[in-house]
Order: sequence, then C-alpha cells, then structure tokens
Amino acid sequence: MAHIIALGNDGTRYRLRENGQWEIAPASVSDAGFRGLPWGTTRADVKSRETLPLEEEAAGYLSYEVILDSRQYLAIYIFISDQLVRAKYLLSETYVNSQNYIHAADALRETVTKKYGAPTSHNEYWSGDLYRDDPSEFGMAVLSGELSRYTEWLTPETRILLAMDGENYAAQISVEYISVGHRDLEMGARAADLLDNF
Repeated sequence: MAHIIALGNDGTRYRLRENGQWEIAPASVSDAGFRGLPWGTTRADVKSRETLPLEEEAAGYLSYEVILDSRQYLAIYIFISDQLVRAKYLLSETYVNSQNYIHAADALRETVTKKYGAPTSHNEYWSGDLYRDDPSEFGMAVLSGELSRYTEWLTPETRILLAMDGENYAAQISVEYISVGHRDLEMGARAADLLDNF
C-alpha cells in the first residue's frame, strides 16, 4: 500500500510505493478549507453558511458547538483581515476516567487518517517517567503534563495538526487546520501584533 509522505514546493503531493518508486498522489480528497468553506472566506460568509448555532463571537474568531463521533467539540474559525486562515475542532468534554482523553485523540487520528491518508509525522513526548510504563495510566500522564502527542498531515492547501497535551490536570485535544496559502498573511499579522506591544 502506498502512503503520501512528501509535499513538493509547488504543492504537488507525492507518495512512495512499496517498490520504492515515487509517484504523484491522486487528488481525491478536497482539502480547500474547513467544514466545506474555502480558505479566505469572510466572517459574514461563514456566519451565513454555517448551520450550527453560534456559540461565541470575538474579534478574531467564531465558535460553534458540534458533535463528532459522539463527542462534543467546539468548531472554531480563525480570521485575519476578515479572511479564514485557520480553524480547529477543540474537545469541550471533560472526563472522570482520564483514559477517555486517549480514546478521543485516537478516534480523531483514525478519522483524519481515513480522510487524508497516512500522517506525515507522529511524535510522542514524555517529560517524566511516572506513568510511562503503564498504558492504563496514559490518560493521567496527559492530564499531569507528562505525555503529549502531535500528529501532522500535509495537503496542497492545508496543514493539519492533531494535538493532545495537558497540564495542571486539564487536557486539551484538538485538530487544527491551517491554510498553506495564507501563511504570509498570518505571519505578517503576528509580526505587526508583536510590534504593537512594544
């Protein structure tokens, strides 16, 4: 089975076949934005086209409650200069059983992989060893900040980052979609914000 593992400078996706030959990966999955809305969509267009009830509206974002795979998330649209440049699903549930955070992150990774193919990277980081040898305590490791996992997919138009981390006994699980084409706009806005603070 072939997997996508490289993105060319021109945005072309390549995959390495089992025989060691590179080939251009078919563009079978549309990745031009978030929840069917293309990158660059205005705030007003998102509000008029999103079918969910608006949860929160602030200067740089809109958020909506959504159920994915029987779990409650916030769908957050992030704007710069009134253009959609990134978005994310953020788990809004809390669990008594800390292993449920692991299950939620694993389910998200499986779903995103089904849609976009094999991830380009998957990294796990440990800052301590207290829970490392006991998989039944990995959820507690996330809550305490000892364990974090990051998985990334790259498509021609979108960088997708699944993050699971935590600290002070609060976990955060999210899948963030970042527009490749709006990177310069976002970096310019961040630089301007930094200068405004001096």
